[in-house]
Amino acid sequence: LPPGPPPKPLIGNYLDVPKAEPWKTFSQWKKLYGDLVYVKVLGDKLLILNDMESMRELLEKRSQKYSDRPSFVMAKYMGIENNLSFAPYGPDWRQGRKLIHGTVNQEAVQKYHSLQEDVAARFLRDLVEYPSEVMKHLHMATAHIIASITYGFSIDTPSNVYFDEFAETERIVLKSVVPGAYLVDMIPQLWYLPSWVPFNSIRRTAERGRQRVSDIVHRPIEQVEQDMKRGVSPASFVSDHLREGESDEVIRQQLPWVAWSM
Repeated sequence: LPPGPPPKPLIGNYLDVPKAEPWKTFSQWKKLYGDLVYVKVLGDKLLILNDMESMRELLEKRSQKYSDRPSFVMAKYMGIENNLSFAPYGPDWRQGRKLIHGTVNQEAVQKYHSLQEDVAARFLRDLVEYPSEVMKHLHMATAHIIASITYGFSIDTPSNVYFDEFAETERIVLKSVVPGAYLVDMIPQLWYLPSWVPFNSIRRTAERGRQRVSDIVHRPIEQVEQDMKRGVSPASFVSDHLREGESDEVIRQQLPWVAWSM
């Protein structure tokens, strides 16, 4: 096996892997252990790729072998594994990727140039008015482009309508897929502990996350459907597929999750 930080008895490298921004530590390990770093966290084995050559070799050339995703208990119960970024490789993943590819391939993205120009102009105006908030402006410019392509939202849509909720859900999602962030991911049997056990907040945490994920997945779709009924919905990834797949129940069920994945 490749080298890595020395493991401790039973817990392995559990204390070595940070619960926040672990990639910073992984990058530092490259200087100590090389391009490939191996760690073991409470039984979970992690191979960290720290150079482009290894990434291309394993994730591109051998993609059929390594295209799957690890499963996390907390992410599963929150519904996060329905997001294509974290979904297991299989028919649903391939179908979702096919839906997205039709919208963001090299030819399709050309029709979004005018949208990008409008958002860029808005970004520059905001930068002039509030120069100290440059990161916020960049974040909102990116969010507006993606939300316009996905749901047809106007670039004038206030940030507190959906974007703030997307950002908060994003924080929950990213925490749930960091190895070791939740002890239940390392010891799945903890999920079956009764709720009355002291300090056991596993199910409450999962339920709060599940509800937030469900809201941010389904509410924007419902808004698009209402706009379509009123005849005021612009062309978008969601509206186009709702029209094309109106009678396809599989697409209608998968569409909210694919849109969220975008």
